[in-house]
Amino acid sequence: MIKEEESRTGEKSTLAYDVSRSQALENDKVMKIFVKRLKDLRSITEKFLNAIIASLPKLPYGLRYISAQMRNELEAKFPGDEEKVMKIVGNLIYYRYMNPAVV
Repeated sequence: MIKEEESRTGEKSTLAYDVSRSQALENDKVMKIFVKRLKDLRSITEKFLNAIIASLPKLPYGLRYISAQMRNELEAKFPGDEEKVMKIVGNLIYYRYMNPAVV
């Protein structure tokens, strides 16, 4: 924000350079920029997640089958721990299939 102001006005900014995060957020301009960027980030994240969910039918059958079998076996071995089981299965799908495409 300081660099942008200095570029726009051509003069040195009166704002302090080395302030803590909480001190910076006390400034109204900083808070408005922070809120706008946070909303933008949430919007982009939501679109990305929706695109992943919508692409489920395009997931290769073999990976879906392996994931379903893995889930069934893990739930049988660790009953009542569905959240951890889903994290493990999600990890498999993400790191073996989706992450290479994202990267």
